[in-house]
Formats: sequence, structure tokens, C-alpha cells
Amino acid sequence: MQLLRIPPYKSTLVLDVPGTSECTYSFKNMAGSLYADITGEVTPNSDGQIVIPLVESLFKYDAELSLTVTQSNLIVIKENVSVERPYSRSTSTVASDMAAYLKSEKLARLIIDSVIPEGFYLKKTTLQVRGNGTDYLPFWDNVANILTVRENNVLIYDSSLEDNQKVFRIEGGNLIVAYDDMQVNRYESKPITIPMAPTDNLDGQVINYSGVDFPQSYDYVIEAEVGYLSVPSDIREASELLVHDIECGKLDYYKRYITSYNTDQFKIQFDKSMLQGTGNILVDKILSKYDLPLNKIGVL
Repeated sequence: MQLLRIPPYKSTLVLDVPGTSECTYSFKNMAGSLYADITGEVTPNSDGQIVIPLVESLFKYDAELSLTVTQSNLIVIKENVSVERPYSRSTSTVASDMAAYLKSEKLARLIIDSVIPEGFYLKKTTLQVRGNGTDYLPFWDNVANILTVRENNVLIYDSSLEDNQKVFRIEGGNLIVAYDDMQVNRYESKPITIPMAPTDNLDGQVINYSGVDFPQSYDYVIEAEVGYLSVPSDIREASELLVHDIECGKLDYYKRYITSYNTDQFKIQFDKSMLQGTGNILVDKILSKYDLPLNKIGVL
């Protein structure tokens, strides 16, 4: 089952159930406890259907959810629900045209995601990072926003609060502490530090002699928004190109993996690299700047 993150968001979900007794439903995030479970109770109508209200917070991030509906303590429905943001949208207002476009867009999105596996979504996730003894905490992920930061299991930053122990921001793929003085000199490498004794602690917290923002071996648990706040404009255009190719049948040869076709009049032969991309050279060129070729660990 798929729920699209397209405003105005879908407000209800109608499902068939076998009986007429009251049902309990639950949405659970399959990635873990990043979302609180969304639960409720509904009563089937005379047609044996339940109408589940969909809260707007359900559409805030792209996610894989598990929907469970129980009736008289028995599971009657258990389905995966994909909350996804399309890469492009139809300009038509005709329902049948919009439905056909969404079907082609999903296929185009799957093709694009096969080249860029992480996709162009916005997800809420938890990052566990260990301090490296410098003033920078690097990320592999494309972090868009920092929601909370815990240092050695102590909450030191919460974006929903006005007063925080520290304020953080993202700079060049690194987490740094934001200071009022923009001219602050930051440690990019680990400085020489005084060795710590087992007794160097204060109320159970190890004393930091290094003077860096992210001391060596400190544990950080960071709740963050990872991905893209909006679909990049060139990716939207790439999706539209692929949708056009799909609707016009231009990918028919690609779908059949044809690399050579000979007749008396002409000869068709595709380049091998065509089978490694989307089938559209313009789209491949657009996607190439987002691809990170990592062939060996430690070598870019």
C-alpha cells in the first residue's frame, strides 16, 4: 500500500474487514522507534468497512510503516504502508490522467533509485557517532536538519527548545558547535592532550582536558532529518523525462535488453553503458553528480 506525500494529504484510509465489531489499528515505523506508534479504534460501517483517519504528521517524512488492524483480539489486516514523495507530478486535473501519470512516475522513480540507491527522500533517522577529538563531527549521510543531540546519554540539544546547553549546525557535511564569534579557530585534527586518570570525573562525567567540541571516544546519538527537504529541480526534470519515455514507449528496447538488431535495411546496437543506467543518456548525466563511486573501503 502506498501513501503519497502530496499536499493536500490523504485524510482517510478505507479498508474492508470481515466482521462488524470494533477494530483497533496501529501504524508502526519499521525502521525502529523514531516515530511514536499511531493507534486508534474505529467501528465498521454497514458495508463492512472501516475508515482510518490519517493525521498530517504521518506525511512529514518518507517512511516504511506497518499497519495492523485487530478485531476481537485477532489480526484481520497486516500490511506494509510506504509513505513516499513523488519526484514529479502531473499537471493534468483529470483523475484518470493523474492516476496514469502516478503509475508511470513510480516506475521512473524506481529506475532513478536503482542508480542512486538512497533516493531523494526526506527521512527521520538516528545517527550514532563517536567523537574524534576535534571540533568537527563528520557525517556520511546527507543531513538536512539536526533535531536532538545526546552526548554520553545526556541531552545537550533539542531543536524544539529555546534554551540549550549547546547549539549545533551543519557545515560541509560536518556537525559543528555554533558560536556567536564566527572567527573562532576550530581544531581540524586531534590536538595533544593530557592523559586522563581513572579518577578524572565529575559527577560520573569524564573531565574533558582537550578543549575540543567533540572529545575522543565521547558517544553521540543524533536524531536528524536526512535526505532532501525538497526534490532537486534537475531530478524532477529527470523524472519527467523518464515518465515521457515510459508513456511514449521509448524504453521498450531497453526493457528487452536489446544490444543488437539486424535487418536488411538497418542495424541497431546499443552501448553497454546503456544497461547500467536509466536508459536515457540525459537522465544519466543528471544523476551522475549525485553518484558516489566507492569501490574500495577508504578510497574515493
